[in-house]
Amino acid sequence: MCLSERRSIKERVLNCLNQNESILLKGSASSFIVQSFGALLALFLQVTLARVLGVESYGTYTYVWAWINIAVLVGTFGFKTASVKFIAQYESLAQSRRLAQYLRFSRRVILLVSVGTGLTVVVSGYILAGSDDELLSSLLVAAILVLILTRVRVAAAELRGLQHVVQALVPEKILYPLCFAGLVLLASWQGIGLDAPAAFGINICASLFVLGVLLQRIRTEMPTALRGVSPRPALAARKKRWIVTARDMLMIGGFNVILFRADVLMIGMLISPTESGLYNVASRIATVLVFVLSSVNAIMAPLASKLYSQKKFDELQRVVDLAARVSFVFSGIVAVAIFLVRFELLGIFGDEFRASASALWPLLVGQVVNSFSGPAIMLLNMTDRQGVSARILGVTAIMNVILNFGFIQMVGFQGAAFATMITMVLWNAVAVYCVRREIDIRSTALPRV
Repeated sequence: MCLSERRSIKERVLNCLNQNESILLKGSASSFIVQSFGALLALFLQVTLARVLGVESYGTYTYVWAWINIAVLVGTFGFKTASVKFIAQYESLAQSRRLAQYLRFSRRVILLVSVGTGLTVVVSGYILAGSDDELLSSLLVAAILVLILTRVRVAAAELRGLQHVVQALVPEKILYPLCFAGLVLLASWQGIGLDAPAAFGINICASLFVLGVLLQRIRTEMPTALRGVSPRPALAARKKRWIVTARDMLMIGGFNVILFRADVLMIGMLISPTESGLYNVASRIATVLVFVLSSVNAIMAPLASKLYSQKKFDELQRVVDLAARVSFVFSGIVAVAIFLVRFELLGIFGDEFRASASALWPLLVGQVVNSFSGPAIMLLNMTDRQGVSARILGVTAIMNVILNFGFIQMVGFQGAAFATMITMVLWNAVAVYCVRREIDIRSTALPRV
């Protein structure tokens, strides 16, 4: 097929779609490409760390990294998701003053919270580490990383809220792993022995570089109308709404961490950090499927907030249908491909990591169900139903911890994979039902009849 014929087919497809569907499809394609390449780079980074650090130090790094992700989540105080919602809403309605007020308020809050969270990590390090010097040093160095990554995550969210999704993704998904892995390999080639604390030090350098790139993009992409807006403080009622929404988003994020990372943490506590590292490799490979759904949701989130605030509900249903079907089809294809070459993929990390193959397939099943359910949780979050999301994820997070505790005790780290799969299926089923009940939107990949 010649190039002109391909362009003709592409134009005919896009002409069948309305503007918002075209934005979703083209934006999702760009996001998918970035996240696909980013997933490969993330895999390369994990392989590099596993081989350079060794099983024990890599296990320590993975264990501390799981705790740092929790600390960063607390540091963002829910504004990572709230910023997408409010910035998209205020920008689409041309409410420049409210946008300026929101940006100033949210940035001040996360600065204060992230500093407090970083200090808490330092104190916790002395409590958790005991006589393990490598673990203690890792936690102390990683405490600095909390402050940097908090600002990185919120800066990326601000760009996503302005619908500059690719510009938000490239620094985190492409530049960060390239810089991080490159510095690790450089140190290794120079004969510098690396352990977990040194890896976190290199992580700080890579994260600072990414933060600088994101801040520069924000200065370029923010609406010019903001420059003439008076810095008058926002009304107390408006600040309360922002805080309450961010608080709910923080709870949702916390429950998500429990749902997706409790398995790694509990394996580290109930068995050993080494077993945690083995399981983490399978978990990382399975979460490759997440970038399919997240590629679509990255475009859908600001679009859903905009359409809902403009009360264009029929249009919202159309883009949700398209989003769910695209994410499910591609997730299914990727899941089958990963399953067929699972032993080869795990062997890339080292022969000892092939033992985690038994944990991979349940995690893949859970992720496929997640994609089939469409952007259900995201829709609740973007349509002022974040409280419903918090309750759904809160209950299933408690179930996840209970199931992980029991299954890990019985069958080891393979049990964590089954616990995660069961809770993933449960929360998606409830979320799909609540989306239909609350906003009368069908979020699954099933065709409409």
